[in-house]
Amino acid sequence: MRSTLLLPLLFAAAACSCQRYTARRTVDYTLDAAGLQQFVCRSHNGGITLVGNAEAVQVAVRADITAHAPSEAEAQALLHELDAAPVRDGDRLTVTGTARRSDWTSGSSFTFHVTLPAHLAVDLRSHNGRLDLRGTTGDVAAETHNGDVVGTVAGARLAVVTHNGDVRLQLRKAPQDASIETHNGAVVLDLTAGEGVQVTAATHNGRIECALPLQDRQQARNRLAGRLGDGKGRLRATTHNGDVVLR
Repeated sequence: MRSTLLLPLLFAAAACSCQRYTARRTVDYTLDAAGLQQFVCRSHNGGITLVGNAEAVQVAVRADITAHAPSEAEAQALLHELDAAPVRDGDRLTVTGTARRSDWTSGSSFTFHVTLPAHLAVDLRSHNGRLDLRGTTGDVAAETHNGDVVGTVAGARLAVVTHNGDVRLQLRKAPQDASIETHNGAVVLDLTAGEGVQVTAATHNGRIECALPLQDRQQARNRLAGRLGDGKGRLRATTHNGDVVLR
């Protein structure tokens, strides 16, 4: 009986100590934004913060790179193999956390802070990290498996998904087509007054709260539909486990 209890403790202690050394470095890149239409960013472990600036003529990327390993030498060796150099392909700029070895993902993280022209379309992906968008006016595609998606956006097309986390966005402009979804978490959306959009909202386990002056309103316990203003755009907000708040 005593040995049965001891084994899990030994495994837990080993798990806690196996990655106890950390090595870090920060790299900065500045690139001419002339001719760019889209910015793409990928981070396996780590958040992405994006700041849109209407007057910017460059894309500035700061990548905080972290490596974890059982020894200091191994952490430094792994850090040396990690990179986040931007790659331009025509009108698209891509920044991805990469390494020269196949087992790097569990022992490393890339956290990005990016300032770019506000009008660029953006495509952001992280497995474990928060996505923060501030002042972007282009189309947005954003997905994280574990983390919140927050910020202020004004794009015509929005596709936002988090599997475990909240979505909290301020929509400065009525979207033409927006899909906002979380599997486990709340969806909280602030819409600019006077904008026109057709709204549908649903939750499997949670409440729907709506302070918007919707016309043609139809609401049940876990579903809502209605029209705001001229209703030209479409907005869908969905969560499986959590509340939907529209205001």
